[in-house]
Amino acid sequence: MGSRFKHTFYETLDRSVLKDMPRSDYDLCIRRLDQILDSRLGRCHCCGSTEIAKKGFSKNGTQRYACKVCGKGFLANVFPYSHVDVDRWKLFCRLFMEGASIRHCATVCDICLKTSQHMKDRLVDMLLSDPSLPVTFCGEMMVDM
Repeated sequence: MGSRFKHTFYETLDRSVLKDMPRSDYDLCIRRLDQILDSRLGRCHCCGSTEIAKKGFSKNGTQRYACKVCGKGFLANVFPYSHVDVDRWKLFCRLFMEGASIRHCATVCDICLKTSQHMKDRLVDMLLSDPSLPVTFCGEMMVDM
């Protein structure tokens, strides 16, 4: 017999802690995020292989790649299905970690608000994946009947 309730736990960065974060912790987070973003550039989005080859250009001039292991083609982006370049990702991470709102980040990075929200969610996932980073998370439980 199925449950009538659907539970979702949503975890995000604790904004109050970000504002009071010591500069050394902020610098550590930014360096680690830069490393994570840079490491994602030379890998296949499907299998994670580093054996990739250049495979022409997209319509807007972005370099395309093909994986030699799984054969999938992809753009040289930080995340699959993200058309935001790595420099804008790094700028977004710096702004958000300094306590800027996603609306302000969207304006400065010249992206739409919805993209900014998706980037924030992916940033939280990156920070969650590295427990050594000195960030604090908070969460809320959403219940749907």
